[in-house]
Amino acid sequence: MQYTTQSPEETQKLAKTLLPNILNKKIIHLAGNLGSGKTTFVKGIGKALGINKLIKSPTYTYTNTYQIKTPNSKLKTLHHFDLYRLPEHLENPHQTAAEIGLDNAINNPEALVIIEWPERIPHIKALLQITFEQQKDHHVIRLNIC
Repeated sequence: MQYTTQSPEETQKLAKTLLPNILNKKIIHLAGNLGSGKTTFVKGIGKALGINKLIKSPTYTYTNTYQIKTPNSKLKTLHHFDLYRLPEHLENPHQTAAEIGLDNAINNPEALVIIEWPERIPHIKALLQITFEQQKDHHVIRLNIC
C-alpha cells in the first residue's frame, strides 16, 4: 500500500488511520532518510494511543519508552528505537540489541516496538515495514507486510 502526505499533520493522521494494522504487527521497522517523516509518524501513533508526553526521536539514547493510555489495549508500552547513531556494521549486533534493551522490548508481549534505522541491527525481523521517502513537496509512505 502506498500513501502520500502533504504535511506533518497529514502524516500523523495517516498513522492514526493505520493504527489497527500497526497494533496487529507489534514489531515495526521504519525506513527512510533523515527528515522523511519517520518520527512524525511515531508522534501520530503516540497521539492515537493516548500518549500525552512529547514524542521525540531517541537519537542519542537509542530508545524512549511511553505508557500507552488507550483503554482496553492489550499493549501497555510503546518502545521507540532510533538506531541511527549505531555503527553500520556492528561487531556483535545480538549483544548490542541486548545492551540497548531491544531484545527485552521485543520479547515483552505487552509492548509495541517501533524501530527507526532497523538495518543497523539486521537480525531483528519486523512484521511490518514502513518506508518513508521525502519528495519535493510531500512524503511518500509505503507499507510492506513481512
